[in-house]
Amino acid sequence: LGKTPLLQDTERLTYLATTAEELEGEAFDVVVSSEVVEHVVNPPEFIKTLSSLVKPGGLVVISTLNRTIWSYGLAIVAAEQVLGLAPKGAHDWNQFVTPEELSLMCKKAGLELTVASGMTWNVPKMQFELAAEDLSVNYIAAFSKTKLDAS
Repeated sequence: LGKTPLLQDTERLTYLATTAEELEGEAFDVVVSSEVVEHVVNPPEFIKTLSSLVKPGGLVVISTLNRTIWSYGLAIVAAEQVLGLAPKGAHDWNQFVTPEELSLMCKKAGLELTVASGMTWNVPKMQFELAAEDLSVNYIAAFSKTKLDAS
């Protein structure tokens, strides 16, 4: 990368706002799915699609909501019903994905967990912050795609 930070290296970095299915046949170094998997009809198939979009040795980064009483209280009751930060009915708690479920789906799609961290909402700053040990509400995880055998 030289001395140019990756996020400022616009010749080497491309952001796409699209659906995973529209990109079939493409191969990327990194694919990010932020707050999506809890909304799709078939999460295992969605994860397989994400995996198919990543080059061997690449990363799939997924953030989502954990299925806990804390996530119900904060994402549905507080964010939707009380504060109006999300539209009412935007979330179905039964669709939330535990870290264990996500890891299993990813493993079946050829992805291995690299790192996971909780994310907490900082109210004064109005932004998410990493909270390494607390995956009870929101979390983010990076999965590496298995490299192809050299043989």
